[in-house]
Amino acid sequence: MFFQIKQEDITKVEGEFDFLGSIGDTYFVKSEDRLQEPFVQIKKLPSFTLTEEQRQLLLQNKEKEVQTALCSFVSNALGELGIYDSDLVQQANLLQILSLGKGGKLRVKYDGEEKQYVFHTKEQVKQVMSDWVKHKDRILSEFEEFKRGI
Repeated sequence: MFFQIKQEDITKVEGEFDFLGSIGDTYFVKSEDRLQEPFVQIKKLPSFTLTEEQRQLLLQNKEKEVQTALCSFVSNALGELGIYDSDLVQQANLLQILSLGKGGKLRVKYDGEEKQYVFHTKEQVKQVMSDWVKHKDRILSEFEEFKRGI
């Protein structure tokens, strides 16, 4: 989400946000959280008079971030938070197990451990798939929002 705030109010706020730029005495930020007043949510960022080259560079950097973010996701389908790979091989494995309607082994990494193939029940596989789709949709939605904003 995009927000704007007046320069004189910036020292009055707390929260997690990324500074995007300013025009005059108005600052523009992005945050995954809904920021409180004196922030004002806006639908689209104003043009920061970026050159086309700067826009393309921003877009390329964001695309790299998106690709990295799509490489893995988290799920607690097994009762604790695990990191799952989402490269094409692991996607195919997940889809194959899901389509068979049975349980199967998926590669997962727990904190402080090596990646390992662990058996998941049919319901756990469905949960992993749901978590992957939610992760992918969130990342791609944020990317589309970013592209509209530049």
